[in-house]
Amino acid sequence: MIIRILNKAQYLKLFFFFAIGIVVGYELNAESLQIVKNINPFKLYPKDISFEVKRNEEIIGFHKVTFELITDNKISVVAEMKINVFFLGFPIYKYSYFSNAQWQDGYLQNLAAKQNDDGVKSEVIIRRNMKRLNITGPNGDASGAIELLPSNHWNSRILGMNKVIDTIKGKVADITIQDKGVERIKVKGGIVLATKYVFGGDVDANVWYHRSGRWVKLRFRAEDNSIIELSCQECGVSEFIMAGN
Repeated sequence: MIIRILNKAQYLKLFFFFAIGIVVGYELNAESLQIVKNINPFKLYPKDISFEVKRNEEIIGFHKVTFELITDNKISVVAEMKINVFFLGFPIYKYSYFSNAQWQDGYLQNLAAKQNDDGVKSEVIIRRNMKRLNITGPNGDASGAIELLPSNHWNSRILGMNKVIDTIKGKVADITIQDKGVERIKVKGGIVLATKYVFGGDVDANVWYHRSGRWVKLRFRAEDNSIIELSCQECGVSEFIMAGN
């Protein structure tokens, strides 16, 4: 039997597994973002979000996020990810993820997520009642505060939080976040300045955000020691690309 190059559980858990909670705006430094409670994704990402997914610099899939205005204060957010891993030209792993979430006034109202993990299918459902978010997943039921966000990185409020809803397993997870300063990050079309954040606790990954609040990069090391990276193809930063790069 061929040993899989990519540990799928580690890969997927790290990609979506991040924390959100109640946020108060604060400024980190001149090039770091200012967190706001009610993010306007249409302003940040007017052309939606598109990332290449790479393993050791080789493209293995994509991740996309699209936004739709339902009413003046209600939006729909659709996240999609597809991965195909090959070894010696043979497919050895396939994965797909799709979620559709509704938000109102900056708060999650409901979410339905489906994944097909190399033939194993599962689903996570989140519904808000007056005081809590009720979560149903493959491991049973859970609940969390209404301030919690699902583990999709477009919303930079994550940086002020210590909990997140894992939309793969359907549970609330804990994290820690450290600001590691500004770096030059390659995106499609050139270089932008973005702050590196190191996630710990239930997560081991690095995420970069532009000071405007736009998500520009994600990277982590899989259990097989390979480097998995999400590289921005479209993330709303074209006006910030540095001249001469």
